[in-house]
Amino acid sequence: MYYQQLLKKELGIIISLIIVLCFVGQSFAFTEPPYIPVTKPTPTATKTVCASGCDYSTLSAANSAAQPGWLIKVKAGTYSPITWTKSGTSGNEIVIEAFGDGDAIINCTGTSRFSVAGSYIIFDGGPNRQLVFNGEGLTGPTALDTFRTDGYYSPHHVTISRIVVHGSMKNSCAGDGTNIGIGGDNIKVYNSVSYEACDEGFYIEGSPNGGVNIEIKNNLVRDNDGSGIQANPHNNGTYAADNLSISGNAVYNNGFRKWHYNNDYRSGITLYSNSDTLRNTYIYNNLIWNNKAAGIEVGPYSNINVRVYNNTVYNNIGYGLLYTYTQPTITTKNNISYANRGSDTTRGTMANNLIAVVGGPDPGFVSIDVNNSDYLKITSSSTNTVDKGADLTSEGIKTDILGNRRPINLFDIGAFEYNPGVPLNEAPAVPQAVRKVLQ
Repeated sequence: MYYQQLLKKELGIIISLIIVLCFVGQSFAFTEPPYIPVTKPTPTATKTVCASGCDYSTLSAANSAAQPGWLIKVKAGTYSPITWTKSGTSGNEIVIEAFGDGDAIINCTGTSRFSVAGSYIIFDGGPNRQLVFNGEGLTGPTALDTFRTDGYYSPHHVTISRIVVHGSMKNSCAGDGTNIGIGGDNIKVYNSVSYEACDEGFYIEGSPNGGVNIEIKNNLVRDNDGSGIQANPHNNGTYAADNLSISGNAVYNNGFRKWHYNNDYRSGITLYSNSDTLRNTYIYNNLIWNNKAAGIEVGPYSNINVRVYNNTVYNNIGYGLLYTYTQPTITTKNNISYANRGSDTTRGTMANNLIAVVGGPDPGFVSIDVNNSDYLKITSSSTNTVDKGADLTSEGIKTDILGNRRPINLFDIGAFEYNPGVPLNEAPAVPQAVRKVLQ
């Protein structure tokens, strides 16, 4: 009996290690941002979609019939993309989930992408991220997003959780192939994976009617040819994005293909805006490493109220922080920018940051090996980062990237708060200015 228990325990450890080391075809052990629960309504009806034997055989047929409060379960298989037009209501959202063994794959080809034009909708790929949008077959000739909340139709209150979007226009690169395009109001993207787009992993364009309250949180954004996450509302000033929150994301290995319009490389997180159409933006608690142009780039247009707080920006090929325009309303606090080529620290308000190249003040990382679960975490001996941050409680920064409470003593610098005890695992906080309008 003892040996059976011991064997069972060892098998459990092995299985746990396999789970930690494997996601989306890559083996890493850095601590992935935690799952953010999404509240779903009690279904008024449950419908299924599959090739045969289900309520509907296509997504188009399910969309045509859908009613507020429906739970629509899409069985593992391959499907054609559509524009989802039906809407739920507050408290009776339409929920679209994957089910069955394997992935429910929406193959986007030619100029056919998956667009969301409805409102009060929840997409959830489940704990294994089985709702997959494949954009490798998109060919353009103009810019195409594989998965898009379409600002032209003013969708609102759309929550996207635990999906995978990859390869937008990868095989053609005939235009700006973005994995996830965000337009509309009250759009949330949580716990998802975006990789190997011809251009951006995320592109936040806002919408003609405002594009307010957008939250990009706890996602994995990797290996995209353009920026990992880019906000760029423009179109001659008619588009806007207000109250944008980018937090808790792991953003890495992006921007290595020269952008075809002006032959430059791209950054991990990029904010662009003309006509002052990007307002009240928070970038906080992100891990950003090994991107090409910079870790975080702001400019070259005029942005309003950009707050860059408690990010860890490490080993980017270009700058850690790159602010390419006079930005009197950028506030940069409590960030680690280390082992990058350098950082632009001359614009806006800078306070309580650790900005250094290799050989300068050391952040005291536990590990700089991405295969280690302690990658870029800090410890009690991290004397340049522990308890060295500015107090951001009034800004609503009350947790770190793992959802552990800030501060334990005083605020730490970087995405992780050193916690000598058991993690408290509170719900990761949204800044107060954003939270009050996301309710």
